[in-house]
Amino acid sequence: MDQVTAESLKEEMEIFSVSYEDDAVLDKMVEQCICNRLEANEMVNEWVAFSSTKKGLKLTINTLQQFEHEVLNKRSQSKPSSRKDEAYNRPMDIHTIQELIKAEEEDDDLLDSYSTPAKGSQKRALTTPEHPRSKRSAALLPSPSLLLSPASFSPSATPSQKYSQRGAKGEVVVTFGAVQGTRWVGRKDPGAGVQVELLEGPENSLCCSYKFMFQRLRDVHNVLAEKIEDLGKSLISHFKIEELSCAP
Repeated sequence: MDQVTAESLKEEMEIFSVSYEDDAVLDKMVEQCICNRLEANEMVNEWVAFSSTKKGLKLTINTLQQFEHEVLNKRSQSKPSSRKDEAYNRPMDIHTIQELIKAEEEDDDLLDSYSTPAKGSQKRALTTPEHPRSKRSAALLPSPSLLLSPASFSPSATPSQKYSQRGAKGEVVVTFGAVQGTRWVGRKDPGAGVQVELLEGPENSLCCSYKFMFQRLRDVHNVLAEKIEDLGKSLISHFKIEELSCAP
C-alpha cells in the first residue's frame, strides 16, 4: 500500500474536478485514508459516489465528518464479518476439526459446571462403528451379508382373520354335466316328435363335466351374456329372423 499524501489526493480530485475548501480538508482526508487503509484513488472514488447521492455536496470539514460517519465507518464494520466468513469457508484439515470439536466440548463442560444441578456432557462420541448394522435388519437377518436382501425391506404381516375363517374354500362353485330326472314335454302336442340336437358339431361341444372357473358374479354374468349373444346370433341366421323380441 502506497503512502497517501495531500498531493496524491489533490491529483485524484483534479481528475473529477472536485474542489475543496482549504488544505485542512486534505489533511483530514489523509487521516481518514490512514485509519481506514484506503488508497488515494479509492478515497476520492468513495467521496465522488457519496457526493453524487447528496446532490453535489461540497468538500468541507463538516461534510467529511458526515462522509466518515455514513460511509467509512460502515465500510470498516463490514470487513471483520467477511474475514470471519473466509475463515469458516477455507478448507480445514483433520487436526483443525479435532481442535474445534475439543474447544466446543470444553465450552460445554464449563457451562455444565455452572448449571444446577451439574450435568454431564450429552454429546455422543464421534467414532465410526466397525460393523454398522441397522436395528431392523439385525433383528430379521442373522448374517451381515444379507443386509440388502428383500427380506430386510419387506414388512412381516399376518393374514387377515376373515381370510383364514372363510367358508367353502377349495370347493367347486359351479359344475356342468348331465342333469338327472329331466324330460322334455311339449306344451300343445305331446306327440309332435320334438328332437333335441347339438347346435354345433361334437368337436365344439362339451361332452364331459368341467369345473366352472369363475367365482365372481360379475365374471359369471359376462361369460353367460357372451354365450347368450352368440346363441341369439346363430338362431337369427339359421331361422332368418329379422329381430328377436322378449316374450311377455
